[in-house]
Amino acid sequence: MCVPLRPLLITLNFLKMKKIGISLMTLMFVGMTFSSCTKDYTCTCTLTDTSGTIDPVTATATYADSKKSDAEDACELADTNGQTGLLEGFTYSCELNED
Repeated sequence: MCVPLRPLLITLNFLKMKKIGISLMTLMFVGMTFSSCTKDYTCTCTLTDTSGTIDPVTATATYADSKKSDAEDACELADTNGQTGLLEGFTYSCELNED
């Protein structure tokens, strides 16, 4: 009984490539997991008169080299603080953008 050598070699090469591929993907995943991605973010807050009598007032805050979650927390806090004690007839909203 003779086993053909070519299919066996192809199977061995495929298994070797599969192991290398899995190892590379694992290394990439670990590298991405432990690196913190920092970018610049801008929080734009707008105070609007719902009657349209007064033009909207816009204020911006820039968060340089920040993690997205930190910038989101700060912008959400600005949004919450801006709405505290707001007079009737006005709206206040903040939006986070990536620079």
